[in-house]
Amino acid sequence: MGFPGAVASQYLGLFNETNNGDFSNHVFAIELEILSPEFTDINDNHVGIDVNNLKSIESTPVPYYSSKEGINKSLHLIKKQLNVTLAPLYYPKPGIPLLSTSLELSSIFMDSMYVGFSSSIGAIISSHYILAKCKNWV
Repeated sequence: MGFPGAVASQYLGLFNETNNGDFSNHVFAIELEILSPEFTDINDNHVGIDVNNLKSIESTPVPYYSSKEGINKSLHLIKKQLNVTLAPLYYPKPGIPLLSTSLELSSIFMDSMYVGFSSSIGAIISSHYILAKCKNWV
C-alpha cells in the first residue's frame, strides 16, 4: 500500500534514485511515457514494460493498429483529451465517445494520491465493470 521514499516526478511515484532497479521492489508496471532521458527511453512517445525499474525491459513507440484501415496509426500520449465511452457488456466499444473534452489535470493530481474508479447502486443488486484502458496519467 505504500511506496516509502518514492519520488513523484521522473520516478512515477514508485521509486527514488536509490531503490530504482532494486530486485526487492516487486513492482511490475506498464509505462505510458513521453520522455525520461535518464532511463534511456527510446523516444518521447512510447510504451514500456518495467520490472522493479524505470528502465524498461521492452518498449515500443505508440502507434495503434487500425483494423478498419489495415495500418498502424500514430497516437500521441501528451494529448490532453478525456473521452468517456459507455456500452453494455459484450458490445463493441462505440466509435464516438459519450463525453469528450480537452482537460489539463496536472493541477488536480497530487504528488502522492490514490487513483481508482467508483460506482454505486441503490436498493437493487448490480455489478459494475471497468473494461477500458487508461491512456495517460499526468
